[in-house]
Amino acid sequence: MDAKNLAVLRNEIFSQVRAILYERYGEFVPASLVENESQRETVMKTIERFESFKADEDLLDLFEALQKVYTGNYGHCLFCHNEIEFSKLQRNLLAKFCDNCERVLNLSYSTGGSEVAKH
Repeated sequence: MDAKNLAVLRNEIFSQVRAILYERYGEFVPASLVENESQRETVMKTIERFESFKADEDLLDLFEALQKVYTGNYGHCLFCHNEIEFSKLQRNLLAKFCDNCERVLNLSYSTGGSEVAKH
């Protein structure tokens, strides 16, 4: 994924983190934190310091995605390790599988696992 698309997704993830912290817990995180890539450590520490973060699954999932963005592991399928399509990540920032693997895994689930052995 190119740096421009990754920045778009990083900003959207951070925006959702900010919204949840503010709407659910009244915590304010300045948007300016995410604008500069060099502030990644500050961003992560700022988010981690909120106690509400530790008990909120939505925040934990988004925080994990943000960590993956910063470590270069974001947007890769957990099954085949190929890159997940940018358009899919735009629709679902927490997508864990590429379309092909998702189809195989869904088919496998619906058939009780018999289709994975064939694939």
